[in-house]
Amino acid sequence: MADEGCTAQEIYDWLTETKMNSSIYLMVDTIKYLKKGGRITPAAALIGTILKLKPVLQIQGGKLDTCSKSARKFSQAKEIMINAVRSDIENRYRRARRRQAHDVRGLH
Repeated sequence: MADEGCTAQEIYDWLTETKMNSSIYLMVDTIKYLKKGGRITPAAALIGTILKLKPVLQIQGGKLDTCSKSARKFSQAKEIMINAVRSDIENRYRRARRRQAHDVRGLH
């Protein structure tokens, strides 16, 4: 945004307004606490434990959800998270940033 001519205050305002649109991706090594917290059913926990699944989760807008895939290995989970971040950058954030920069500068 700075390269597009926005001031520090405009950038700060944009970050403040859009912070709930940010995503955090994480992988849990065990399903135990997802079951204890009521996020998954006991049946899903049993199946996930037997299959040694490592769910990839996303926090967006203060809400925790499962990502579209689960992994069986750390390397697979890492790849899922990297691809999700890339997709966000290419699709959600680039368009939103461009639109917000124009709105902030009054270009609509």
